[in-house]
Amino acid sequence: MKRQIKINCTKDELFYNYLAVTKPYHNLTPTLMEYGAIIMKMYSDYAKSISKDDLIFELLFSKIGKDKIRESLGIENKGTFNVNWAHLIKIGFLKRQGLGYVLDSKYCLKMGEDTFIELTYNLIEKDAG
Repeated sequence: MKRQIKINCTKDELFYNYLAVTKPYHNLTPTLMEYGAIIMKMYSDYAKSISKDDLIFELLFSKIGKDKIRESLGIENKGTFNVNWAHLIKIGFLKRQGLGYVLDSKYCLKMGEDTFIELTYNLIEKDAG
């Protein structure tokens, strides 16, 4: 059986919705999904003009980049931000690389002008016996 469900959303909502739909794979809390969505959106925006991931990550995770992420989330308290940042590292959403960080490749979505993501799930009933 095949079913299709379309989720209409703005570009700002797209990345959060992506994380919401894929929640069984990452188990992020709603707060961490907000962080993740902002990071994914900024990655996608940078990827429009920068082709190399290492340069995107350098820009995204620099002090200025992290401050932009924090500001986008509306978080004034750096301590709160740093605690949640540490959780993103602990669960593998962000990974340490050298002196900086990288975004796990599962979350590196490069969106073009046609913002569209198609996910396919195969739900398989386990044998109850």
